[in-house]
Amino acid sequence: MDDNNFRTNKFPFQDLNPYGFVVIIIVTIFFTYQIVGSVFVFLTFGDKFLESENIFYGRIITIISQFLLILFPVYILNYLTGNSVYTGFSIKKTKISYFLLAAIGILLVQPVLQYYMFLQDRAIDYFPVDNSVIEAIKNISKELDSYTVKLVTAFSTGDLFLIIIAVAITPAICEELMFRGLILNTLTKTGKIKSSIILTGFFFSIFHFHPFNIVPLFLLGIYLAIITYYSRSIFPAMLVHFLNNLISILAVHFYGKEAIEDYEFIGTNFYSITLFAFVSFILFVFITYYIIIQGKKDLINEQSC
Repeated sequence: MDDNNFRTNKFPFQDLNPYGFVVIIIVTIFFTYQIVGSVFVFLTFGDKFLESENIFYGRIITIISQFLLILFPVYILNYLTGNSVYTGFSIKKTKISYFLLAAIGILLVQPVLQYYMFLQDRAIDYFPVDNSVIEAIKNISKELDSYTVKLVTAFSTGDLFLIIIAVAITPAICEELMFRGLILNTLTKTGKIKSSIILTGFFFSIFHFHPFNIVPLFLLGIYLAIITYYSRSIFPAMLVHFLNNLISILAVHFYGKEAIEDYEFIGTNFYSITLFAFVSFILFVFITYYIIIQGKKDLINEQSC
């Protein structure tokens, strides 16, 4: 038997167009995680998934479903390309400096994201869209926010530990291996690095199905893709994803959801917070640019060795 035919039969996605393969990834995970996962939860709990008596199981199911319905299918899809786990998911050591820079960047961008959410909240009623559509979007967002608050509200240290596993650690592993691992690696095979990074951020933003968080998630997705591509490792992005979610968890735990969305406070201190957000954004852009420059230098050094 011809070796080339054997490889083609063994790895059916080996020579597939990168864009076509990314579509397969997105459709597959949408089906397994969003549809199969939702049907399972509904059949098991009905509309009482996050009632107080079921909240513990809700967190456990969140953990299991990400590993079983996101990571496992993504692992199988990567295998079907013929890539190793290390190559397909950018599992590689990198410099400590990338971890430090990436962590500083995600801390700097937090006030920027909050400031954007404030502006969006003030501007949403002036969008050139029918009021009924705006109200429908608001209702969807309220339901999603209510779900998130219940999921991350802890009443004990044990609760908090489980929440951190479910909402910070698990997504940092599963979602990063999917988006900045398999999807980004696949897209960069086209040679169009900028568009690959932007597309990865776009897919990441719409994956979460939160209409008011699309822009912040898009920015975060692009930042995570930049970190991964230029550090040539998935691990700094995992750290950033973990820190971003951990900040939200701890903020809700210690200050409540109202403190996070205290837009009245921003409104009454508009000019000083605008300046603070602007400075934070400039520093965030500088950190991101430095990661890109450092990544290019390291790549040249690696190729010259």
